[in-house]
Formats: sequence, structure tokens, C-alpha cells
Amino acid sequence: MNLIYFYPKEDNAPANLARELYLAIKIKKDLNLCISPYPCSDLYPMDSYSLKDLFFGSNEFVGVHMTTSPFFAPTKRFLLHLIAVLKRIPIILNYHGDIRIETMNQLKNKSWVNFLKYIPSYLFVSRFLKNAEKVIVNSYNMKSLVERKYNVSNVYVIPNAINDFWFSESKSKIHLEGCPSIFYHGRLSYEKGVDLLIKGLAKSKRSDVILYISGIGDQLDYLKSIAAEEGISDNVKFLGKITNDELKMYLSSVDLAIYPSRYEPFSLAILEAFATLNGIVFYSNKAGINDFVNNMNFELKSFEPTVDEIANIIRSHYSAEEVDHIVSMQKKFAKFFTWDSVSAQYIQVYNELKKNK
Repeated sequence: MNLIYFYPKEDNAPANLARELYLAIKIKKDLNLCISPYPCSDLYPMDSYSLKDLFFGSNEFVGVHMTTSPFFAPTKRFLLHLIAVLKRIPIILNYHGDIRIETMNQLKNKSWVNFLKYIPSYLFVSRFLKNAEKVIVNSYNMKSLVERKYNVSNVYVIPNAINDFWFSESKSKIHLEGCPSIFYHGRLSYEKGVDLLIKGLAKSKRSDVILYISGIGDQLDYLKSIAAEEGISDNVKFLGKITNDELKMYLSSVDLAIYPSRYEPFSLAILEAFATLNGIVFYSNKAGINDFVNNMNFELKSFEPTVDEIANIIRSHYSAEEVDHIVSMQKKFAKFFTWDSVSAQYIQVYNELKKNK
């Protein structure tokens, strides 16, 4: 039996996760199922399926796994979804973030093109979710949101994961300015709350602090203007998009990191920081990863994403012993979220589909 796996080629977080997951599943020994990527995979061209294969082939498909939510548009992703519905092939749908929240965030970001592009999916997302045999989300707060907002009951929680790269020691470190030096990496958009971080730095009145911001996004110019208005342009360094090797060097070198998201279905950035940083990671309690921290009884440093809270964090001091203890707990927590353990949870979902075929 075949399972068709949507293999997105975009350069974004959901697509990168999809590729990491696919590679992790391919090396598993306990899956008696042929996984065929769609559309044609550069890495596995001989195993790939086309829409023609799916439409005119037999019904010996255990299911279609779509790792990003389909947009209501004539794209390969949407056509795959449509054919699966017409042929009554079970769909496993990863729902990385709520389309309706993201649509409104595009409006807040003043990303007019994206806002208009998201409107059809905003209207039809309920139907997409109800067409799915299983909806996989990355946190318990996303599960609650999907069940409450869309009246969907077949929702499963499987967290995101990171690879071994983030756990290994960085080959070199960077000498950074600032006492302390503070780091953030991720998309520069409204939901990430980076404006709160810059305003919090200004309110802390700490002229000796340097904040390093890695990432690109719609709010870049706006964030630079906030730093200028607050009179702290010299204290905020925008790094742009950097490589993973560079990112790891910064994470290994800074004193602390702050992630002030207003809304975050999971947050790989926080998980990467947990695995790599030798200082404390402060993260928003609105991030889905906080569900796992609480459920697993770890005592890490979450906070309410407000300007006052961030200012208090920047003013705070911890002893070397406290820092070492928290860093140890961060790394221990991150070890639970490797692709080996997470891919096993997906294989269990696949085997359940096969059993019901």
C-alpha cells in the first residue's frame, strides 16, 4: 500500500519541517508501508507520484499526508487535496497555525497581498479540516483552538522537533558587545512581538545592553523606526537572515535570549535556543511549547508578553549557579524533541490508517 506524502519545496518553517520529517520517516525500520513523495522529490525521484498517478491509479492508497494546510487556489497542493477528497482517500492534515489568526495578522502587518491571498482559505478552512481523517497540530492550545473554533474532533497533538545539529557544540563563538547581550531569532512580524522586545529594552533604561535580532519579515522597517524613536538604535543590531551555522554561533555566544510572541503554535526558535544557549531562554507563555514545559513539569522561564515584563527580565540578575541549573533543564527538555521520537508518533498514525483500510 502507498501513502502519498506532500513534499513542499518552499523555503519556510512548515516546508523545512516537512522535509526533516520525511527524511526521519524514511530511515525507520518499523513502517511496512511505501511512502511516495508528491510532487516529484529531488532526493527521491523514483519513488515520487504525480497527480495523474493518483487520479487514474487504483485505490490502494492508505492515505495522503499533507504537511501544510491547503490554500483554496489552483495549486498542486490544493489539487492533491481535491483529488483525495473525490477519490475518498483518507487525508492526514498538519495544521501548523490557525489560518484565520494568520489572516488577521497579515492585516496587522499591513501585508495587503498576503491578506487578500489568505481570504479564500479563511473562508474554507473549516471544510478543509472536516475533510481530514486526522488533523495533527503541534501543541495542546492549538488542539483546543481547532476543536472549539471549528468543531473538529479528530485532532492529534504531535510536537515539532529539531535535529542533532542544535545539540552539538558550536565550533566557534562570537565576541559580542553588551552586558548582557540579548538575542532573538525568527520572523519579524506582528505575532512574534519583536516590537514589545525593543520597547521593553528602552523601558529597562539599560544603556549597556545590546539586542541582536536575526530574521526578516514585513515589520523590519517598522522595528527599526521604533528603535530610532526610543533612542536606542545603537543598542539594537539587525542581523538579517543568517545561516544556521552563524545562528548557532550567536546562540552559543549570547548571555540570554528573549522570545516575546503574541501568538505561536509551537516555536522551533525557542526549542533551538533551549538546545544551544549557555544562558537563560525567556519565552512567551503564548507559545505552544509552553504546554509541553508545563505538562512535563519543567520549571523554565516563561513570561506574559508585555513591555513591562520584558523590561523586568532585562533588569533581572541571576547567580551563576541559577543560570547553570536553568541551562541544564533547558537542554534536558529539548532532548525530548528529536526527530527520532517525533517521527515514531507519525508512523503510529500511518499504521492506524493502514489497519483501518
